[in-house]
Amino acid sequence: MTQELALKVMQSGHNVFITGGAGTGKSYLLGLFREWHDRKKSGLVVTAPTGIAALNVQGRTIHSAFKLPPTRMNIEEWKATYTRDRKKASYIRLSILKIKTLVIDEISMVHADTLDLIDGIMQWATHDKKPFGGVQVIVIGDFFQLEPINKPRKKNDIYFDEMWEASADKNKFAWKSKVWSKAKFKTCYLTQKYRQSEGDKLVEVLDAIREGRGEDAQPLLHAMKHDREDTVKLYTKNVNVDALNLLELNKLDTEEKIHIAKERGSEYFIKNFYKNSLWQKELTLKVGALVMFIINDPMERYVNGSMGRIESYRGNTPLVRLVDGSLVLAEAVENEIKINNEYQATVTQIPLKLAWAITIHKSQGLTLESLEIDLEDVFTYGMGYVALSRAKSYEGINLIGYNQLALKVNPYSLFIDAYMKRASAKTEEEFRNV
Repeated sequence: MTQELALKVMQSGHNVFITGGAGTGKSYLLGLFREWHDRKKSGLVVTAPTGIAALNVQGRTIHSAFKLPPTRMNIEEWKATYTRDRKKASYIRLSILKIKTLVIDEISMVHADTLDLIDGIMQWATHDKKPFGGVQVIVIGDFFQLEPINKPRKKNDIYFDEMWEASADKNKFAWKSKVWSKAKFKTCYLTQKYRQSEGDKLVEVLDAIREGRGEDAQPLLHAMKHDREDTVKLYTKNVNVDALNLLELNKLDTEEKIHIAKERGSEYFIKNFYKNSLWQKELTLKVGALVMFIINDPMERYVNGSMGRIESYRGNTPLVRLVDGSLVLAEAVENEIKINNEYQATVTQIPLKLAWAITIHKSQGLTLESLEIDLEDVFTYGMGYVALSRAKSYEGINLIGYNQLALKVNPYSLFIDAYMKRASAKTEEEFRNV
């Protein structure tokens, strides 16, 4: 389905499920809907299951929006816990009654029990027994990407087990929730890839993994030995990332420059801003450092993920030579932190981070020209697919290792994908001439 038709479905007022492979423009489509909704009416609330995902869509976590506990519980347990205090219960109810359209991004990471609890809370708040209390709900995500978090068994202090039971649990997925079928989501399966070019070998690799044919991609994976300069390395663990960035920075004999962010507003939201993003309160750089821009430039000189090296300083501002040869002055950017259009805080900082390495988790949403990937420690479905799909092309990847789990998809995701494609075709037929 095209983005244009999917947007029309979202504007119809129906509950909608937006899906599609990595790089098909799901986040861009959300941006289009947000612009349209903001012009038409208020009450759009955008949420996501993790802090970094919420920050990426300028929303809030579903846990903060619905006062969800850290552990799973049903609606009766939730009401017993959160509504004993009448003042607190009234505050929660009033905040939920403001929601006219609810968006849940990264739905693949939302547990079925959590979606049912959100449904119960919204019914409780609205006194309406319709799914989600009669509020339009739009869920967005790809069930081949990161799954609901379940801690795997610990084996020799390395979190890895090729097929630990929790990975194959179909009941954890949001589509297995009780409310999913009741909500009658109109499915929109986006098919056009914007990150990779048609015919690129990487598309063949990603399609093979999505179709459960990871073994067919192995010859192409073994040939992913494309060493290039200014390459970012992707790892599964923060400890590897931090160690490599510090090691490479210390190798440079140029003067160290420390950039301290300027802050104002809520300390709570500022703290969470750093925690759930690539921005840093204290950014240490040097001439010669490999860096990556972490936002899209309104003047289109760079995008989120653009790589380069610091060539010099102009005053206290780094001058970056991008991989395409262009020079860009990395001027400080003012980040206005808003939650559902309500101002919370401002952080002003240089839009760079050291880019010799980043984690696969924090690479989500990035488009990278050149990357080196280590998938030997992948411990759950989706990580391998997410990492490989960050690249713009096959020639931009140097794969230094992988385990078999990196090439697998959850069998239940594979099963439901065929159904979702059929459901999308039905939606397309319904709305094509509307």
